[in-house]
Amino acid sequence: MGTIDKDGLSPSPALAADVVTAVNIPVRSMLRLSDGFATNANEVEQLKQLAVQYADPGAAGVVLGFLTPDSQIDIAVLEDILSSTAPGMDYTFHRAIDYAAQGARETLLALEHPPRHVLTAGSPLGVGEGIETLLARAKATPELILAGGGLKAEFVPRFTAAGIRNFHIGSAARLNGSFDERIDPKAVARWVELTEKPRLFD
Repeated sequence: MGTIDKDGLSPSPALAADVVTAVNIPVRSMLRLSDGFATNANEVEQLKQLAVQYADPGAAGVVLGFLTPDSQIDIAVLEDILSSTAPGMDYTFHRAIDYAAQGARETLLALEHPPRHVLTAGSPLGVGEGIETLLARAKATPELILAGGGLKAEFVPRFTAAGIRNFHIGSAARLNGSFDERIDPKAVARWVELTEKPRLFD
């Protein structure tokens, strides 16, 4: 299985640098070395090194999210890894939030260094099941939400009407909707047209 099959794993520093060079949009690299939302001391040290390497070519931020065995936000790991990021780099909390215990979102917002965005489907089962949850959360902090996880074009009008402007797409941006294919500029253009000033992350 590849990194996409596992909901995204850390790219090589060389690949991340190539992407930064090739595009004129902010790049945020994933800090995640294995499937699931747990980690260990060895991985944490590797992730801290990757955070430094991603910053060198000019990455705007990183994407990460880890849970403790009882499904709480692993604040110790989060803060340890973020201590290695460059000053000014932001971070997005990964979809671990959808698998976390109740109150996890409030825990994130209360941190001294809260995330810029939270990548969430509103449900472990995907956006289709989490729409109402996302719309409810948008009443308080729509700018925090990065809606993704099985996102479909038909959902976007409801989200934009609620103030959500940040969207994450994966296979929907590729030829034939497959991760085995390359990015399809026409597909990306169609998604861009869905909102006035969208911010698409892939």
